[in-house]
Amino acid sequence: MFGSGGEAMSLVSTRVFLRGHAGETPTGTLFFELLDLRPSDGFKTMPSDSSWSAALITLVEVSIDECLDAPEPSEEFAARIEAGLKHAAEWLTGDREKPLAAWRGPGRKADIFVAGWLEEDQFDFVFPHEFLLACGRLGLQITICTND
Repeated sequence: MFGSGGEAMSLVSTRVFLRGHAGETPTGTLFFELLDLRPSDGFKTMPSDSSWSAALITLVEVSIDECLDAPEPSEEFAARIEAGLKHAAEWLTGDREKPLAAWRGPGRKADIFVAGWLEEDQFDFVFPHEFLLACGRLGLQITICTND
């Protein structure tokens, strides 16, 4: 991504997950089943297959390397992140309140986790309002972690 003066920014890849935490007991694909996640929704998944392993739905996954052929790679990178977050917001805005409440009922948790890789020490990330509204409505806390 580039700043207003054309200088290189340092976010080079990001992944945004919806996580379903269950604690010590692995839950397999239960999180996805409760949310009625379907292949046609277009999200990758990783089941909870061991203790303390969250079930993950990859809502967005973009790397600047995928955008290098675009006329403006940094703008393409930002546009792909925005489009992915808006798609995620649309999906989250569907009938997800009751399934998330059912998931949380037995003391489990759900949240949004944003992972990013930085080449320098600057982090620029814009959340579309649609995504923030959907997360807020569902009580999904957003955690950001870089270079982990």
